Amino acid sequence: MTGISWIGMEEMKAYLRNLPPHMAKDADPVVEETVDMAADSLRQSYPIGDTGKLRRGIKTRITRTTSGVHGIVRSTAPHAHLWEFGTEDRQTRQGWGRGRMDDQYNNGLVAIGIRMRKRMNQKLVGVVEAAGFTVTGGV
Repeated sequence: MTGISWIGMEEMKAYLRNLPPHMAKDADPVVEETVDMAADSLRQSYPIGDTGKLRRGIKTRITRTTSGVHGIVRSTAPHAHLWEFGTEDRQTRQGWGRGRMDDQYNNGLVAIGIRMRKRMNQKLVGVVEAAGFTVTGGV
């Protein structure tokens, strides 16, 4: 049986950067699928709006090297931060509340990214285990 033990996250990251190239190749579809799912989820969570710029502003990038693969999902619309974080609480002259969204409705990039990263990490554990390693502890 092959195995390795480390104490902290930095040690784990350093070890993962030095994994055999075939493991990076095996991880590629997991990362690509996760990036695509995150972008699709974000598109669904954004309102259509009058111009569609919010949804069209979602960009993805996959970078592949011999030692690994990583993906990025970005929301590049100039007003995306208003959807993601709201604005300060304010009221109209008539007293109607305007501004910050309730947290229960915030299904933006950060929330989607957290969920998708957890899902991806669980699948990557399968890639590592398929290579003969044993993974213990929480992901």
